[in-house]
Amino acid sequence: PASSDIYKRYDLSLEEYQMYTCDICFVCHGSDVNRHIKKVIDNISGNNSHKECEMIYEIYKGYENFVKQTGKFFYSREMFYEFIDGSTVGLYNRKLDSKALDIITNDMYVQFNQRLYRQVLVDWLLEAGFGNIKLWGNGWTDNEKYQPYAMGPAENGETLSKIYQASKIVIGNNITTTNAARAWETMLSGGFYLSNYIPEEEDFSDIRKIVEIGKDVIMFYGKEDLIEKTKYYLEHEDERQIMIERGRKVALEKMTFDILMKRTLSEVARRLEE
Repeated sequence: PASSDIYKRYDLSLEEYQMYTCDICFVCHGSDVNRHIKKVIDNISGNNSHKECEMIYEIYKGYENFVKQTGKFFYSREMFYEFIDGSTVGLYNRKLDSKALDIITNDMYVQFNQRLYRQVLVDWLLEAGFGNIKLWGNGWTDNEKYQPYAMGPAENGETLSKIYQASKIVIGNNITTTNAARAWETMLSGGFYLSNYIPEEEDFSDIRKIVEIGKDVIMFYGKEDLIEKTKYYLEHEDERQIMIERGRKVALEKMTFDILMKRTLSEVARRLEE
């Protein structure tokens, strides 16, 4: 949930509007994926041979290349486990020991995939010709490619709410959950939230259990859909405003702290009574 006392519509000054306004907004920490791979290799190099480090490097780059070529991501730990295990056997005719396999699987699933996902979403939009993008968060300045769009960290609370409000589209970018706090913060602030897709069975916390997709919030399902929906809602101001009002209404009804705590206490009381 989010606080409707903090995330709400504000009267923006001209200076604030000029500072925050953009077509497309990302609020997340960026990462240079190559730097992350190097960090992983550096951490394991002391206990592994040069050939083993090379193999692990190729596994990370292999997944990165797969994503960039197909536009598809892995959403489960099992998919990464099978990919890594299959790659070492197929390419190097050897199996990693279970501990090493678990370590690499967990890093790719929890850390690397999130970093790659956010970077690839930005790449898709830049390659499609969208230039009025602002990237809020740490890390984006580490990569020269994103420096023209990097805004540095955004202060949580009123400042972040004003950023959401001034942006035309805020992109969902959490590959483990669609029900991220950023969704409700954006909607309560009067911003348009374009939610990313995760298969329901792999969604850590599913926004589809709270709101109706297509009615309360719009979701994109891959590269072409992201580009198409971004273009459409930038060109159709009236429909974007309709979705903003719907999103704000459902957020106020279902996902403020006050509303959620009342529901929680009511449910606890019901279960205790049973």
